[in-house]
This record gives sequence, structure tokens and C-alpha cells, in this order.
Amino acid sequence: MSKQKEKVNAIQYDHYDSEDALFIGTVSVDSIQQCKEWKESISINKQSVVFKLDTGAQANIISEKLFRKLSLPYNRTEKTKIKLVTYDRHKISPIIT
Repeated sequence: MSKQKEKVNAIQYDHYDSEDALFIGTVSVDSIQQCKEWKESISINKQSVVFKLDTGAQANIISEKLFRKLSLPYNRTEKTKIKLVTYDRHKISPIIT
């Protein structure tokens, strides 16, 4: 029986995974400005109206009184079947859409 040396190839593999990464740092804040509501003034038919902005809202509504004050066009014969539901489950029937 002959003795033959086997050749072994060693592979060194350094695996880097983002889950293995560790970041140590700090975040500093100089000042905090608290704002309960985000409001902006918007011009409609040359009249300035302050609106509360809500980036998470799927619909925006105004009162019928403001609608009339702004002299927006409205066809009373048009009816809508759309029903709006508020975050707290209150139902609103819009006049127009």
C-alpha cells in the first residue's frame, strides 16, 4: 500500500452580515419645538383660509358655511352616495365631493 499525501486547500472566509454590525454613537438635540397642530394659510378665490393639515387623512372637508363664504360652484342636483367615517367612527354625509 502506498502512502500518498492528500492535498488540502484551506479557505478562509470572513462573512460580514449587517446583523452582525454594531454601531455606537450619540444623537444630540439643541432644542425642541413643540407644535400641537400644523396649520397653513391657503388662498381660495382670493380669500385666505387657515387649514389644519393632516398628512394621514384620506379626505379633507370644509364646513358648508365656509363653502358658501368662498363662493365655490355647487350644483344642488348632484348627490353623492359617499359616506365619510372619522377616526372615532363618526359618520359624515358630504354635500358634494
